[in-house]
Amino acid sequence: MLRVEKKEQLTNDDINEWNQLWEKEESASFWSSYNWYIACKETAFPSIEVWFAYQDTELVAVVSLEARRYRFVKCLMSFGQPYTDKSTILIKKEYSNFIPDIVKNLGTKIPVILTEIEYSQCQVLLADVTYEISSVSPYLDMSQDITQQVKKYEWNKLNRKVDNCTYNFVVYHGEEAHNNIDKVWEIEELSNKANRGRSRFINETIKNLYRKASGSPYTMIAVLLDGDRTIACKLGFFERNKQFILHNWSYDDTYKEATPGRLILLMTLKYLITRDCKKYDFSRGESIIKSHFSKYTENNYTLIYNAGNFYLKWFKIWIKIREMHLNAKKKNSFLHKQMFKIWQFFKLGNTT
Repeated sequence: MLRVEKKEQLTNDDINEWNQLWEKEESASFWSSYNWYIACKETAFPSIEVWFAYQDTELVAVVSLEARRYRFVKCLMSFGQPYTDKSTILIKKEYSNFIPDIVKNLGTKIPVILTEIEYSQCQVLLADVTYEISSVSPYLDMSQDITQQVKKYEWNKLNRKVDNCTYNFVVYHGEEAHNNIDKVWEIEELSNKANRGRSRFINETIKNLYRKASGSPYTMIAVLLDGDRTIACKLGFFERNKQFILHNWSYDDTYKEATPGRLILLMTLKYLITRDCKKYDFSRGESIIKSHFSKYTENNYTLIYNAGNFYLKWFKIWIKIREMHLNAKKKNSFLHKQMFKIWQFFKLGNTT
């Protein structure tokens, strides 16, 4: 029998149960861990609420949501956006089909929006729910021959540059990564992301979020050094299932002619091969360099539950507008420019 219990305050026993389920569940990622939850809860996202789902006496799922406005509609949503790259829903794989029943038992009357749900977690649900693709994640299957998955010219050219460069490559894990987390935004501030309005670490609250989250033993930071000067940096999570999830990637723009972003990518891949990495996940979002270094992609989904007829129609209108925007973008047309303006307006509807 399914039982869903809201946790007004997590006890030590609750935390231990959460951690035990996370450790046992092979499909779980850093984003569904207690470590990510508590880092968000104690810094940028204090309103997160947590429910435990039990099948008889066995904990089978942990659902963590926050109140937000999604397309101007008050909802309960997966927490931590735009910083959370994967699903925050921790659920035993064999109980994925329980997600609709768990949502029904949350005790809320407002829509429930689950974002960045991996295909493996929602495959059995898509026929019976309103959904859209949240994002696309390119990846490398590291159990296969990498040279058959990347652009041959790019691979050979970069290998020659790596062999001839004088930069040092250093990797930090766990506590060492935590002690060096400030390097991540120090480099980001020297990159072109700030000028383009794409910097992730926008204030001290967000920096504190990452300082706390980087305490995980699965945190990995790779840096490229020119002498004592850091010129490129990667932040990701090398998980116990031997998968690496990239989260942030930037380089000092004054070194752009030396292509430090590409150099640190190749060096990281070679390093992960020695660590028996099975998969390199570039995380959500597509780009030219990702397309050069990844043969495969997988979709992440947004699932819409508990929405009445009116709100469901409203969300479907938004889904259609987004589809039109993406199609126009591919064609780089005048329509794309107009749809971009509309799309930016609709994005304003995602607020806390």
